[in-house]
Amino acid sequence: MFQAIVKKQEIRRFNYKARYYEQGKADIRKQKILNGEEDTHVNFGDRFHQKISESRKVKRNSMKNLAVMLAILALLLYVVVKLSHIAS
Repeated sequence: MFQAIVKKQEIRRFNYKARYYEQGKADIRKQKILNGEEDTHVNFGDRFHQKISESRKVKRNSMKNLAVMLAILALLLYVVVKLSHIAS
C-alpha cells in the first residue's frame, strides 16, 4: 500500500547529439567577429557575446594575478615575522 502512495521518480534523459566542432574555424570566426569583418545583422549579437566573454576572461585573469600577489605578500610577511622572532 505504501508503494502505491509514494512513486519513484524516473531519471530524466535527454537526446543530445554532439555536433562536429572544428577549433581552428571557430577561432578564425571569433577573430573576424571581434574585428567587425563580418557584416551581417546576426553578427551584432555574436560580436556582443564575444566581447563580453573576452572581458570576463580579462577580469578572471586579473583576479588570479591579484590572488597570486596576495599569496606572495602573505608568505613574505610570514617569513619577516618568523625572522624577527628568531632575531629577538
